[in-house]
Amino acid sequence: MRTITLFFSFLFFASSSIANPFEVNEDIQTDPDQQSFSAKSTNPYDLWLDYLSNNKLSDGVNTIGSKRFIIAYGEAVVNKPLTSKDFFDSRDKAHSAAVLMAKSELANTLSVELKSNRALELFEGGNEAAGPLRSQIQEPLSIMDKANTLTDLALDNQIKKFDPQWDGTGKSKNDKVTKIVEQRSRYTESLSRKSRLFLQGTTPIFSAEGPNDDGKYTVVVGLVWSAKSTRLAESMYNPTVKPPTNSRKLLTIREQINNLPEEVLASSMGVRIFWDEKGKPALVSFASTRGSGNPMIAKKKTGLRAQTQMAQFISENIVSSDTLEGDETADTFTDGTDSVFNNDVFQSKIIAKSKTVNLNGVSTIMYKKIRHPASKKLMALNVMTWTPNASKLAREFYSESQNQETRFDATKGGRIFNQTSGGQNNGIVAPGSEGVSTSPSDF
Repeated sequence: MRTITLFFSFLFFASSSIANPFEVNEDIQTDPDQQSFSAKSTNPYDLWLDYLSNNKLSDGVNTIGSKRFIIAYGEAVVNKPLTSKDFFDSRDKAHSAAVLMAKSELANTLSVELKSNRALELFEGGNEAAGPLRSQIQEPLSIMDKANTLTDLALDNQIKKFDPQWDGTGKSKNDKVTKIVEQRSRYTESLSRKSRLFLQGTTPIFSAEGPNDDGKYTVVVGLVWSAKSTRLAESMYNPTVKPPTNSRKLLTIREQINNLPEEVLASSMGVRIFWDEKGKPALVSFASTRGSGNPMIAKKKTGLRAQTQMAQFISENIVSSDTLEGDETADTFTDGTDSVFNNDVFQSKIIAKSKTVNLNGVSTIMYKKIRHPASKKLMALNVMTWTPNASKLAREFYSESQNQETRFDATKGGRIFNQTSGGQNNGIVAPGSEGVSTSPSDF
């Protein structure tokens, strides 16, 4: 078995009063000064339980004062070993699976359709031939045949009631007697659960990874769904909705990200809500992949995942279905022995579809290569942000771009005007030289 000695978690601890649960959870989630990092061999689920206990929270609906919010968690195993080059991709998939599990729990908490069918059958029978068997088999047989054959046929008939594949050919009477079911109890059930929910603004408040009790590398994610995060999600695609505000931070978003330890950055996946120096929100999305290979692929790949996670934060339909079909049969044979058969089949399916979202102003705030604490492998980390101000500017720039295209098309690229010839520059630029730079103040 693979031995794993490192465990790391991205935990958040509240510093404000528990009487403000929305702000408590957002502070826990977004304040870098309140984030801690742990490296030890501990089951991530145990730390999730500690997190709930320390913050006086529980899975499901939480009500503190006039504030209400819902908490759920999900857990998934990283299938690729730490030594694999595909470890990071498998880790991302485990994180996504854990998020899906948590969102499914949210859906089941709010509204769930349940169906069940159950039955209990009891039986007790003897080993004598029944009336139809006697009339069909006994009477045509001679007296000697009755003595030698009837018992075997009766035994076979009893056995085949419960074992249609039974073939008594060549088996002794003793073998057949021990196979006769004298008493039987059989419990059958069919259980199903279905839920569907449109989720907007769900965001992690806890994430951890490390070995579980079986020694398998595991990702655990805790989610919260609150009114404030829902309003932020709506403001991201609807400029008429005013985004929420919070207490001001001392540092800018970029400074807060830059101040996070590399170990924390390495263990961060998914989206978080941060607040800037003006108390305005920023949605921060963390995505990573292996640091080796083509750098362009790594940048594009992580950028796609980071932006998609934002879209999933804004809108996602969750459809969850679980079924359990099973039965348990307990037989008591004529020789006094017992046998129990269990035949349970469980199936679960979670489908999550994000709606088409038009996002403006999403950009990379950090892109760097760091070492993953557990695997010691180089990983490429892409941190992307969305802010209300960046979104407003992006909309304005986009509008101006459209106007420029319209003017270009209207003038046929300037061909409707009189053309004048200009001079040509035939100079050769030396390799490696740098051209004129523009000061940011001139932008």
